[in-house]
Amino acid sequence: MSFLIDGMVGELNRQLLRYAVGRAISCPGCKTILDERDSVLVTVGKTSVVQCGDCHDETVHKLETRGVSLLADDVIDGRASR
Repeated sequence: MSFLIDGMVGELNRQLLRYAVGRAISCPGCKTILDERDSVLVTVGKTSVVQCGDCHDETVHKLETRGVSLLADDVIDGRASR
């Protein structure tokens, strides 16, 4: 039964990412057109941000070099579903 729930959660996450990409259209960092297969949706509290994978990786790297960790409630990475 757990595999069924995991499959449903995975599909819901993909649809949520697809919706967020459709609403944002472009990455707030580099202004390129977003593609759900290379986008990351990060949720912290009531705020959600969708970025391209490269900008997300850059943001995480900048935080790590400053000794700060990303305290996200949820991260949906479209690159992981390939």
